[in-house]
Amino acid sequence: MATHMETVLRAAAFAAEKHRNQRRKDEEASPYINHPIQLAYILLVKLADKIANVSDINGAPPAGWSLERKREYFDWAKQVVDRLRGVHAGLEARFDAEYFKRP
Repeated sequence: MATHMETVLRAAAFAAEKHRNQRRKDEEASPYINHPIQLAYILLVKLADKIANVSDINGAPPAGWSLERKREYFDWAKQVVDRLRGVHAGLEARFDAEYFKRP
């Protein structure tokens, strides 16, 4: 059974091979593979950011945030994460566990 990292690396190698002759439209004509790698990075960072934020709001909420404001943030964060579903099951489960603690 492949680890998450092995799966990610295999996917990156596959994409690099399939896009080997494609270039970005920037001045340097950088390799196209840079684009899907950047997208994957952004998606995982967004997901991890939402996990950390809802965890912080549960443990040490921003000063002055009302219960309503906390709930609004949780609901907004869930909307963002729901659009990222399918990216990383483990991180999604961590988010869901934090969201379950919604104030």
